[in-house]
Amino acid sequence: MSTATINIELQRIIRLIPNYDPYAQAGDCRFDDKEAEYAIGFIETCCTFSQGSMAGKSFILEDWQKAIVANLFGWRRPNNTRRYRKMLLFLGRANGKSELAAAIICFILFTEQEAGAQIYSAAAKRDQTRFIFDPVRKMIAASAEMSSRAGVFKRSIVVEDRSYMTISREATTEHGGSTHLAVFDELHAQPDRELLDVIETSMIKRTEPLLLMTTTSDFERESVCNTEHEYASKVAQNSIDRGLGIDDMSYLPVIYEATLEDDWESPEVWRKANPNLGVSIQEEKLRVLATKAREMPTFLNTFLRLHLNVRTSQDVRLIPMDQWDNSSQSIDLESLKGKQCWGGLDLSTLKDLSALSWVFRDDSNDVYTAIMRFFCPRDEAMKRDKAGVPYMTWARQGLITLTDGNSIDYRTIRKQINDDAKLYKIQEIGFDPYNASHLVTELGEEDGFTMVEVRQGMLSMSPPTKELLRLLQQGAFRHGGNAVLRWNASNVSGKTDSAENVKPDKKTSNEKIDGIVAAIVALSRAMVAGEKPGSFYDTHDVRVL
Repeated sequence: MSTATINIELQRIIRLIPNYDPYAQAGDCRFDDKEAEYAIGFIETCCTFSQGSMAGKSFILEDWQKAIVANLFGWRRPNNTRRYRKMLLFLGRANGKSELAAAIICFILFTEQEAGAQIYSAAAKRDQTRFIFDPVRKMIAASAEMSSRAGVFKRSIVVEDRSYMTISREATTEHGGSTHLAVFDELHAQPDRELLDVIETSMIKRTEPLLLMTTTSDFERESVCNTEHEYASKVAQNSIDRGLGIDDMSYLPVIYEATLEDDWESPEVWRKANPNLGVSIQEEKLRVLATKAREMPTFLNTFLRLHLNVRTSQDVRLIPMDQWDNSSQSIDLESLKGKQCWGGLDLSTLKDLSALSWVFRDDSNDVYTAIMRFFCPRDEAMKRDKAGVPYMTWARQGLITLTDGNSIDYRTIRKQINDDAKLYKIQEIGFDPYNASHLVTELGEEDGFTMVEVRQGMLSMSPPTKELLRLLQQGAFRHGGNAVLRWNASNVSGKTDSAENVKPDKKTSNEKIDGIVAAIVALSRAMVAGEKPGSFYDTHDVRVL
């Protein structure tokens, strides 16, 4: 292949970064095709895939990967140092970003003669740092040339006076070194930007430092991942529409993402966030996941966020609001008098919203009915009202009971429970022992209610949460359209695990979800009414007081 042909091909390659023109903000930098060829050649000649069906085979780069490598190492400043000092690689899961990052680490570790260069791969937790370290170690072991030059240890690799090691936010943020290259894997998992800032400030003494960040999308919240994504998006925007974004010639924004407006069931949309579709990730696998997302609403946000890189409003939206609204029929309170019910308490901190739920079960038609009670200190309610959440309106409507001052008065909750006991046959009251207070002791020991600990873990919360979702789908969970409870329902985010268990997650929910938690706790008791110890009690984290 002639030099002219190579140059033309590289010019095509470096323009493959989505919605980004590397020439627009180049300033006095130049593109050196020989430097780009050298980096691509090293990876394809010296590096191998470390896992999967391609393990041990030469790492032949796809065009989208070549675009990253060529831009990172082909562009040079007037002093011949690298143009790019920072890159965000934003793409869907299973596209091989960790393998590519490992190959880049090998290239810099073995070819750049930066004296005393310190290279790090960073993650939120210590065990996650293996996701890049292990591929680097395997690539070196598969190459006679690299392995002959490297000293490989448990968590570090040394080549002459250069070193590579792992670091995590979980272990420490103390870092007094001088970082030459840092790779942050899964940036969305970083709890804050402390480690990122520590690493970035440690690069100041280096002549051409490089900070690479790889990640799938975060959900909607304040986070280091979202901050970097927004910055990268503005850099890309400015390269297309001058003056409308951020002019930063040193930042390479590699963003593969779909949007909320896209048809998420379309293979063409899948490709927008998955450049390795058909290579490391098969179309059929995404089709299976898309079908699951259509059939299981709790999985939709997971699919959108992890596989299409769409920033969703919640980590996993738990409750489909159209189904919720379909169960808003008014409740005949008179018809519930004298009926059996089960309670659920979600006791907040002293200065926040607390919720009490009564759930009634109609065995004749498998329908459950929930009555809600909410409590809040008046001072807090007024603050939330001024901030735009209509606590005071809800209080005037009788949906929230206000207690005087700036802290909750649990005596009010106790009185409400005892008043309700005159109307309904209260069987049990479930509560989370984490927030248990003197109130629980009073209700059990002095008032004679059967109090049942229901911990907020997967074991206890997943069965009633799934039951709530089933009931909503069938229109069999009647809640009367309570406005406070609807607000809670629209806020709630779900947490799932590998076994497809699911429960409400207060940490990732947009706002308060106390009413939903209380309702699920009450539902958990109503579901097992009549069961004997040795069934539900042996397999769920509950304890009767």
